[in-house]
Amino acid sequence: MPYLDLTDEMIGPKRTRLSLTYIEGVMLWPHDEAARKSAWDTAYGAHLLETLAKAAPRTESPVPVDARDALLTMNFLANARPLPEVQESAKAACARGFVAGEILRLALTERHSGAEAGITAIKSKIAEGLQGKEHFERLSLSTIENSIWRIYRPVSHLYAASFMLAQQHIAASQPHAFPCRLDELPDFLALSEKLRLNGEGHHPRQYAGTLLDPETTWAVPANLSIPEVTITWNGRSSQAVF
Repeated sequence: MPYLDLTDEMIGPKRTRLSLTYIEGVMLWPHDEAARKSAWDTAYGAHLLETLAKAAPRTESPVPVDARDALLTMNFLANARPLPEVQESAKAACARGFVAGEILRLALTERHSGAEAGITAIKSKIAEGLQGKEHFERLSLSTIENSIWRIYRPVSHLYAASFMLAQQHIAASQPHAFPCRLDELPDFLALSEKLRLNGEGHHPRQYAGTLLDPETTWAVPANLSIPEVTITWNGRSSQAVF
């Protein structure tokens, strides 16, 4: 299985927005390494610019910054796609990823409720609800299977975790973010792992294999320090307890 390239330092107390940027890239383009690198270069270039701006003394006259840092920033920006272009291309990918996450979440919720309608029924209901909406002007079962589930299934647990955390924050009138707030990154990873293990251990009715494939699903490295989490399943809803 592929592993997220994360370290304890990247999710520890001194973590930065770049850790989330890396995870976003995996979620948006799980099968496209070139697209992930392109998005990373753009985000890292913007990060370098912001870092240099904060490090520069606040004076009236121009002050030269460290030449090596400036050269590195210019190199990244010269070879990176413009940020608005990356953001625009990510919109459709993000929308499709959340559909995959909802397929996973609903399938697991049905399993724990003891009332499984099956994966096809879940996909049909989602197709019916999203048909004609932005990014889903033409949505059918075959589109969900071939253009959404097949591509985003390996990261669907990350989308499901993002959705569940956002739901809890909205219910509590708290701010939320994609894929999560920086302060809750360890919780987000712990929840995604819980969902991954549930998905890899579930054999839905009339479905070939397990809900998630252990060979292709992105996982958190086993040596990464993440908190314990419990998922409570109640009817067709679910909630994470840390």
